[in-house]
Amino acid sequence: LPSWACKDANEERHLAAMKIVLERDLQKLQMKTITRQNGQTVKVVEAFPDVYGDLRLLRFLRKDKIQDPVTAAVQYREFLQWRDENRVDEIRLLIDERLRAGDNDAFRPPEDWKVVNDYLPCDIKPIKSYNGLM
Repeated sequence: LPSWACKDANEERHLAAMKIVLERDLQKLQMKTITRQNGQTVKVVEAFPDVYGDLRLLRFLRKDKIQDPVTAAVQYREFLQWRDENRVDEIRLLIDERLRAGDNDAFRPPEDWKVVNDYLPCDIKPIKSYNGLM
């Protein structure tokens, strides 16, 4: 964690306590992998350091008004569970790979709209856009 990240020693202590509470979860994350389209396996903590790094933990800690490490850890666990249930890492990796390959339609939803509806709290029904592209 960069020295500028924590605003004071108290916040550093709270972050350290949060990491102790999350010790098993963080160990599991170190082992968790994801497979790229080319078949290469990569650890999720390396693929998405912005999601699984200390700065994200710090954001969860700061989100809690009293900066309670236990409350922040519970919220982070819920966040991890939501990512797993909704396959967010797989979707993000697919989009990242498409963008790197120069695919300008990386964010265009698949032709099967049902796939998109499975990830949203509402139903999407395709309609023609004003320019006729969809």
